[in-house]
Amino acid sequence: MIHRRTSRLTVGAVILTVFAAASPSGAADPKIVEAAKKEGKLVAYVSMLTENATALLAEFKKKYPFIDTSLYRANTQKLLPKIQLEARTQQHQADVISATFTIWNELTRGKLIMKYDSPERFRFPADLKDADGYWNILYLGVQGMAYNTKLVAPDIAPKNYEDLLHPRWRPKQIAMDYRDSSWMAVMLEIMGEAEGIAFMKKLAAKDLYMRENKNLLTQLLAAGEFPVLANTYLETFAKIQKAGAPIEWVAVRNPIPASTHLLGIYAHARHPNAAKLFVDFLLSREGQSLTANVIGTYPANPDVESELRKKTAGYRLHPVNPKMMSRFDEINKQYMEIFWKN
Repeated sequence: MIHRRTSRLTVGAVILTVFAAASPSGAADPKIVEAAKKEGKLVAYVSMLTENATALLAEFKKKYPFIDTSLYRANTQKLLPKIQLEARTQQHQADVISATFTIWNELTRGKLIMKYDSPERFRFPADLKDADGYWNILYLGVQGMAYNTKLVAPDIAPKNYEDLLHPRWRPKQIAMDYRDSSWMAVMLEIMGEAEGIAFMKKLAAKDLYMRENKNLLTQLLAAGEFPVLANTYLETFAKIQKAGAPIEWVAVRNPIPASTHLLGIYAHARHPNAAKLFVDFLLSREGQSLTANVIGTYPANPDVESELRKKTAGYRLHPVNPKMMSRFDEINKQYMEIFWKN
């Protein structure tokens, strides 16, 4: 019990520090605030970790105590059919949606996202927001390689993806998430289609240790189950290394590949004004600082500092192009053909 209370006090102190450091955001539109008061509720559909979404909603409620919040959490691929079913049956529940990039082409094509030009959008570069105002990138999933420092000497540690093809790496020594088609999508953009596919086939031929879930795989890496993890998120690595794990993360390309986590308002939101306030909050410097320094993700706003951003100093990021969304089914099929059949 003492440990749990100390942890909560620490998180609270971090939140206060973050908010004190954040520049104040512009005042919310009084008309939207008044309309949100009348609505009195916000329902968020998310694919991020439950504890992260809960922290964001709790801070939002401190700012707008007259709005009750509720949360539905599922992985991205399960969110899409739920939203589509609710739209088809007109049983609308969601107000705001936050999920990885893979479903947003379907959401926008199905006219399931409301256009909203948040006054906070100006803070974000063009490649981190929809030109038509349907969505914004909330945070980035910066991707790189990781290795166990007890099992891999520094002089032979892989420094780029091509190093994974070296004969020293025997079967099952390199691990990979078997549902990592979003990584393949951004890698094809960076490497080019032909070179990217050729590399993926060579990597698959190494007889990889394949399991689902980057968080689990990073923990197994720390436990010494295998020496190298081909791809993991910087945020996942940082949390596990901070606990004392003997692992190191490698930015293996410049630019660094990054998947994206998007934010938008459901087209049939029953509480659209509360949803607008929540979007404005998350895109503000205050919200982005919370996203970066409390829940530990990589902020989309380039002006918000974080420990993760320091780790990528000197590198450019390559967020997956939103146009890749329209090809995701095709790329996912290619990924399965390459990695699941080897």
